[in-house]
Amino acid sequence: MLAAVLYIAGVGLFSTWSYRMHRNKLRNHCDNAQITSAHAVREILGNNADDCIAILSNTNSQTYANRKEQLNRYACQANLAAIVAIAEHNGTTHILSTGTTHSLISPSSLLDERKEKTAQGLILKSITHPDTGHIRIAATQESGTNNSSLICAIAFEQKSTETELMHIAMEKILSGLVLLALAVLVVMLGKSAEHQISSEAVELNVRLKQDAELQKQHEKELKEAIQDLKRFNTAAVGRESRIIELKTEINNLLEEQNREKRYSVETVD
Repeated sequence: MLAAVLYIAGVGLFSTWSYRMHRNKLRNHCDNAQITSAHAVREILGNNADDCIAILSNTNSQTYANRKEQLNRYACQANLAAIVAIAEHNGTTHILSTGTTHSLISPSSLLDERKEKTAQGLILKSITHPDTGHIRIAATQESGTNNSSLICAIAFEQKSTETELMHIAMEKILSGLVLLALAVLVVMLGKSAEHQISSEAVELNVRLKQDAELQKQHEKELKEAIQDLKRFNTAAVGRESRIIELKTEINNLLEEQNREKRYSVETVD
């Protein structure tokens, strides 16, 4: 019973650990893909930060329109919910946004969170939107000349990630249930085998007792037969001795009468 409990606990712990490992691996993969997408947005905009800032600053130019179209196609191809590029130059903020739900990314919040970026100039954050659910945002930041800066951000709806995590969780639950069913089956088979062995042991013990009692009975009968044989032997030897005595007496009487002995007498050992 203890072994079964330990086995079930081990299955539960292993399933939980395996799920968390897959979850962390999937999330890291998604984060890396989103960071790559944010860098790709930066590369689409221009060769360097100053060029990108110049393009974003001139919203009426054909180059601006072309970049916005390119970013819109990239958002569709990469399955991104939104793309936002923010340029700060001479105290003015210029914003380019595209995607199906570009309102998901708040430029002001990105500007406020620049101090929390990683050593690589990256910003990673998760938000919950009432319409689209969990959103993961990745952003890169670069500095240009004259205290200008550039932020390129993308937003990714985590529905597919959550769905895949749900599938992984279901797989782990199912595998755990299968292992649990196997454990129950093994326990039941073990108990059945134990019961069968116990029954056979009891039956064997009964047979051994019966054999022992039968052996004792045979020994008793054999002892009685030996005693009967001894009594018979004693009686037979006594009878033989008496016959010899009578033959001897007859021979002596015949000898006194000068007659021939009738019997040949042999002593009994």
